[in-house]
Amino acid sequence: MLKTFLRAGFRAALLGLCLCSTAVAAVTRYPAPAPIRLSSDYTILADGLPIDVYAATTHLRDGKYSYAYFDFSDSVTVSIKSKFPFTNCRVLPLSAGVVPRITGNSLEFTLDKPQDLSIEPNGPNSPLLLFTNSPETNPPNPGDPNVIYFGPGIHQAGVINLASHQTLYLAGGSVVKGAIKARGTDITVAGRGILLGDDWPWLKGPAGAMANFEDSHNVTMRDVILQGSWGWTIVLQGCRSATIDHVRIVGSRVENDDGIDVANSVDVQIRRCFIRTDDDCIAVKGLDRSLPSERLLVEDSTLWTDRANIFRIGFESQVAGSMRSIQGRNLDVLHYPGRDGRGDYWSTWVWYIQPCDELPMEDIEFENIRIDNRDGAHNLIKIQPMIRTESNWNGIRPGKYVKNVLFKNVSLTGSTAAKAPGVIYVSGADPKHVVDGIHFENVTRYGRCVQEHAPSVKIGKHATDIQFLCPAGDANTTAKP
Repeated sequence: MLKTFLRAGFRAALLGLCLCSTAVAAVTRYPAPAPIRLSSDYTILADGLPIDVYAATTHLRDGKYSYAYFDFSDSVTVSIKSKFPFTNCRVLPLSAGVVPRITGNSLEFTLDKPQDLSIEPNGPNSPLLLFTNSPETNPPNPGDPNVIYFGPGIHQAGVINLASHQTLYLAGGSVVKGAIKARGTDITVAGRGILLGDDWPWLKGPAGAMANFEDSHNVTMRDVILQGSWGWTIVLQGCRSATIDHVRIVGSRVENDDGIDVANSVDVQIRRCFIRTDDDCIAVKGLDRSLPSERLLVEDSTLWTDRANIFRIGFESQVAGSMRSIQGRNLDVLHYPGRDGRGDYWSTWVWYIQPCDELPMEDIEFENIRIDNRDGAHNLIKIQPMIRTESNWNGIRPGKYVKNVLFKNVSLTGSTAAKAPGVIYVSGADPKHVVDGIHFENVTRYGRCVQEHAPSVKIGKHATDIQFLCPAGDANTTAKP
């Protein structure tokens, strides 16, 4: 099977060098292979060159959205036309600083560096996700015996098995239908192409998750797009030293499609990613006793969940041993449901920190986080040791404790007319299962810094050293949002 992949990939790569990657001036395009489902909602020009727009589905919202990708250097002018009026269009995240020039059903903007954007004429309904990249450098040799190479075109791959010192490469313009199962040392998945799961129903794919890295050391996944998983999308299980860099997850096709699950893994970096899912964007778990779940960094990324939590930390961690040193910084949250009153299991938060089954959890820091709440989500942060309540996962005891948690420079913005207060809830479970040392520094809701006695802040029992710190002279610390 490996030799077949290599021969097919090598032939496709040779064709791709001639036909399938189109570079003019500073823009590199990757024409979509036929037959593949394209979107009729948008047309895109990059410096006057047409860019193919793919169709994606969600089982929520209005059922569909679009995405496109290309490379450029220096700067690029992007022109977009749509069947939707752009009168109230927003280009997110706002931190990208993209201000479009709008005329009716057309808009235009210029980028001077690669950005991942959500272009939203109708809010979260039928948006266009635009992924742009720097020019690719040093792609692997298709003839290398340690490289599994998929060139431009559609490939029915099934399960792709990776072992030590192997690289899986998905060239721009490739659509690879299948799943990845990796186990070993020094494993890389890279390229501009798409790993596609649309052919498989919910929970019935060729592998348990779309990309599985298990009991591995020094693994990297970068630049690829993963679309339409049938369940969990990327899983790191029992891994040491793993990097997920500049990966785009085009999800929400089905339920239970967690973006990235970090389970019993240490020294994990997730950076420069765009994640849209139905379920949790990033979940930290402990599914066995192989390793603790420690030293996770998530940075410079954009996150969107349609139904669940942005971060869910500690659930399904009955045998993790410990969970420590989790950091997030410079993150944008575009959409999350944040519904109230759905119970402990189905509550939906930006952060849901909930150790179970005597799990000790400590040293968690999130800094410089921007949350766009135009959707009117009710919840923001929940921290509480708890007993798992979902069927088939019923626990016996809450997590042992949560200690030393810092939220710094977190801003929740949006319309106050939606009566979405941004609930903050902190509580222990009982005298033996406590929270301690939870600090909120310059956490703002709709421009007002939050203090302990502000509305929609609840500090429960068995919680000590809970501090809310605001800049000196802030006059709005207790104002009602």
